[in-house]
Amino acid sequence: MKRKKRKKRAGKIAYTLIGAFLVPVLLIVLLGMISYKRAAKDITEQYENSVDGSLLTVSEYCRLLCANIEDKATEVVTHDDFVTYYTKYAGKKDSEAMRRSRDVGTILQAARGICTYINAYHIISEKGGNVTSGAGRIGEDAYMRFAETKEAEISKGKGGWSGYHNFLDKELSLKTDSYAIAYTRCFAKGEGYVCLDMSHETIREILSAIEGGEGTIAALVTGDEREVLYAQEDVLSQLSGAQVFAGSDYLAEAAASGEPGKRYVSFAGQTCLFS
Repeated sequence: MKRKKRKKRAGKIAYTLIGAFLVPVLLIVLLGMISYKRAAKDITEQYENSVDGSLLTVSEYCRLLCANIEDKATEVVTHDDFVTYYTKYAGKKDSEAMRRSRDVGTILQAARGICTYINAYHIISEKGGNVTSGAGRIGEDAYMRFAETKEAEISKGKGGWSGYHNFLDKELSLKTDSYAIAYTRCFAKGEGYVCLDMSHETIREILSAIEGGEGTIAALVTGDEREVLYAQEDVLSQLSGAQVFAGSDYLAEAAASGEPGKRYVSFAGQTCLFS
């Protein structure tokens, strides 16, 4: 009997010791889990805030460059020499018309020289005198054909931006990778359009400034769903030219809100931060 009592007492002591040992261990494990979750949450929030801040800075810079191109287009179409040529001399072949045409060329080249991110310029006029900085030639009847396109529609008033200028691409045999986005607006006086292209290199440099870490895919997406991507070469090679953002529900929702924001989305089998 005494032996049984001693064994029972020893068992109770053992259980007590085990319990006394396990309680602090469990508390330490619980504390570690809480600390890990809190640290992970803090790191995630810091990363999200860093991406948001970087994206907003880059976005403002891109907006500034676009505003500069819009202002430059306005300067061109309101310049006295430009207005004089396209209201009085365009389409004529005399020496004065040729001199005035050269003045217009000087104005356009100066605009391109000041805004080095302007990749090319194109002029389409009802009276002729069509101009392009490229190697091709815009046909004399281009105005009537262009006026019937959607691209002419967006250029009314203060003008508009697009990812493609399909009419000019076809007219001049341009490759779409020769420019990233284009701004088109009407003449201030007379009937015609001026189109200024922003270079691909400029947009890629802008996007490369977004600090998202390894595997980041950054893009500028236009209203006509052109997508200019920037990512590391190994990431780009895996995309195989597929659209990443254009046409997605999360981009449509972001565009509709008109406000900066972020969410986690599924992409290529992974959960990714979309900002």
